[in-house]
Amino acid sequence: MIHPRIIHRILGILLLIEAGVLLLCSLLPVYYGEKDFFAFIMASLITVCFGIVFFIMGKNSGGMENVITRRDGYIVVTVSWILSSL
Repeated sequence: MIHPRIIHRILGILLLIEAGVLLLCSLLPVYYGEKDFFAFIMASLITVCFGIVFFIMGKNSGGMENVITRRDGYIVVTVSWILSSL
């Protein structure tokens, strides 16, 4: 049985972590004086928005069914790779 709320919550957390990494990467153009700073900021803002949406969709995922099955893990890994590459 697939637990979509848990999957959404995990994907939301992963997207928020990725947005944080993008913000760290945005420091390099500032250090070198390049103009790519805004591209990193826009990418991180878009990632934060999607991360918050997924996190809210996964709200109330606690309780007795807070167990991740193997199928849930496969789905999380596959979708997180797809979302990260987009």
